[in-house]
Amino acid sequence: MINYRDYWTKNRQKKKAREILNIDSSYKLNGKNLYNNYKNPGDFNWYLYFNKEISKDNFLYMDIGLDAKTGEVINFNRGINYGENPKPKISKDKALDIAKEFIKKMQPNKVDQIELMEDQYAEENQLTYNFNFIRKDGNVYVENDRIHVGVDGVGAEVYSYNLDWFKGNLPPKDKLIPINDAYEILWDKIGLELMYTKTYDHTKTEGQNFEIKLVYALNQNKPAVISGTTGEILDYSGKPYEEMKPISYKDIDSSYAKDKIITLAEYGIGFKGEEFKPKDKIKQKDFVYILWKSMNQYRTDNITEDEIYKSFISAGYMKEGEKNPNKIVTKEEAIKYIIRAMRMDKVAEIDGIYKDIFKDDKDISKGLKGYINIGYGLKIISGDGEGNINPKYELNREDAANMIYNYMFNQ
Repeated sequence: MINYRDYWTKNRQKKKAREILNIDSSYKLNGKNLYNNYKNPGDFNWYLYFNKEISKDNFLYMDIGLDAKTGEVINFNRGINYGENPKPKISKDKALDIAKEFIKKMQPNKVDQIELMEDQYAEENQLTYNFNFIRKDGNVYVENDRIHVGVDGVGAEVYSYNLDWFKGNLPPKDKLIPINDAYEILWDKIGLELMYTKTYDHTKTEGQNFEIKLVYALNQNKPAVISGTTGEILDYSGKPYEEMKPISYKDIDSSYAKDKIITLAEYGIGFKGEEFKPKDKIKQKDFVYILWKSMNQYRTDNITEDEIYKSFISAGYMKEGEKNPNKIVTKEEAIKYIIRAMRMDKVAEIDGIYKDIFKDDKDISKGLKGYINIGYGLKIISGDGEGNINPKYELNREDAANMIYNYMFNQ
C-alpha cells in the first residue's frame, strides 16, 4: 500500500508550492492536509495553507492544492489586498487573454479540449474576472469537467485556478441511439407540465426585478437524463430510473409517530412493503437507510446497502469503525449521524462549551455531549419529561421516524 505522506518529503511539496506561487519567506505555512480526490479515486491531493501578517488583524493568504504523486497543481487561491479606492486596469478581453495564456502554461495538452463558457452577466471594469472553460470531447461536453481561472483586474495577474478533470476513459460514442428517438423518449416518457416560475430582469436596479409567469417546463418529478446508448431514463446516479411507488403502511395506527410516518412516506422516505413495524428496535442499516432517503428522497431505491454505507463514510457522516449494520441504534448514536449530516460536527466537538443540562449527562458517551445538546436545542430529540435525555436508549423504528421528521421539518 502506497503511503502518500511519503510524497511530502520525497517531492518536497512545500518548496514546490512556494516556487509555483512565488511565495517568499514572509508567508508562513499555516497548515496542510491530505485528501482523497473524489473525482479520481486512488489519487490524493496535498492542500497547503500559507498566510502573511500585514497588521494585527489583517492577513494575506495563499492556498494551493498539489497532486500527491506528481506535484501537478490542482488549484490555488491567492488573497488580494487592494488598499483604498482600487480601480481596474485591464479590460475583460485582456483578462481573458491572460487566463488563456495561463492555461497554455499549466495545461498545454488540454488547451484543445476546452471551450469558454460565456457569462452573460460579466461586465467590463471589474476588480476581478472569472472564466470557466468546460471540457469538450469532440462535439460532446463533459459535464462538471472544467478549468477555472480568476484574473485580478488591478494587478493583471492570475489569482485563482482550479482543475476539475476526470482522468479515466470516457464511454465510447459509437452505438448511440438516434437523436429523434431521444426526443420521443423526452416527450412521451418525461414530458412537460405547467408551472409558475419567476423570471428576472437583471437590467432593473430599483424596485421589483422579477415577474411571475405561467410556463411549460420539463416534468419536475422525473430526471431529464436519457442514456445515449440504451434510451433508458437514468436517475442522477446514472442508474435506470424507477418511478417511486406511494408508500402505505397497515400497521401504524397505534404508533405515536403515525402522522410523521405518513408525512415522511409522502416524500418517499420509509421502508419497503406494507409494514413499518413501529415497535421493533431499529438496526443501524435501517436507520442509515432512512437518513439517506431523507437527503435523497427523489432518488429511487436501486441502491445497495454497501453503496449507502460507502457514501456515508466518504461524506464523513459515519466513520469506518462505526459500521455495524445489525447493531441496534441508540439515541446518542442516531443524533450523532444526523448532526454530522447537517455538517455541524465540528461545532459539536468543541471542548468546554457545553453545559450539563440533563440529570443523566454522565451517561452520555465521551465526545457526544455537543451532539446531544445541539440535537436537543434544535428539537430533533427530547427528554423524558423528568430531566433525563436517556442517551443509551435503544430506538424503535417509530422513534427513528420521529427524529428524521424533526431533523427535516424543525429546522
